[in-house]
Amino acid sequence: MFIVINKTSQEIVSIQNQAFEEGTDITQFYPEFDESVMEVAHGDFDTLPEYFDIQNGKIVAMTLEQALHVGQLSLPQEEKVVNGEIVPKSIEELVEQGLVELSDEEMLKDGDIIIKSLKEQVSEGIVKINEPFEFVDENDQIAYRPLAEIVEKGMLQSLAQANMALDVLNNSLEQEIHKFYSPGYESKLMKGYIEWISEGSPEGDDRAEQYRQMQSKIATIKADFKGIKDAIKQVRKTFM
Repeated sequence: MFIVINKTSQEIVSIQNQAFEEGTDITQFYPEFDESVMEVAHGDFDTLPEYFDIQNGKIVAMTLEQALHVGQLSLPQEEKVVNGEIVPKSIEELVEQGLVELSDEEMLKDGDIIIKSLKEQVSEGIVKINEPFEFVDENDQIAYRPLAEIVEKGMLQSLAQANMALDVLNNSLEQEIHKFYSPGYESKLMKGYIEWISEGSPEGDDRAEQYRQMQSKIATIKADFKGIKDAIKQVRKTFM
């Protein structure tokens, strides 16, 4: 076969599926042929290759890689040529080339985009936790560290942390008391005791006993918290 090409524009003006030999009269097949502005290239093909080059008047087929290199083939940014085939680029390549952007919470692993573990996100400062009171446990969940452990291990490193530890302890103390006496019931017993006194402390009335039992229980609970509370206060003094 042979083709006729415009010398200036390199546009193919005629494709002829005819055998070509030196000296062939091109005008027999393409009457408009003008040697001054046109040239002929030939090759042993049944059909014109999709991508080709002209070398010394011969049609030379090009691979996809070659066509891509010289600009005859244009691909979307997400594709590439491998072993003569057009294939999608890998996730790693897309990320490396800036075609896919990872969020702070994402990372590449084994060719896939995955979400970083909570521990990794905390380590990188993506997720903030209230240290030393919170930590990431073996199940990759935020857990609360016991105050006793925090104090024993010397994990309070500032006045703010020591003050927070006292707040946490006081809240825990109130919650423990409320397991036995809700705020409303505690007020009710106190009110009953005051009324009992104002009535002259009558005999055979259990309001006083109920109040004393409540006070005794609360004192016991506070005593259980006293050791750690004193330890926190001692640590607090070192920052003042």
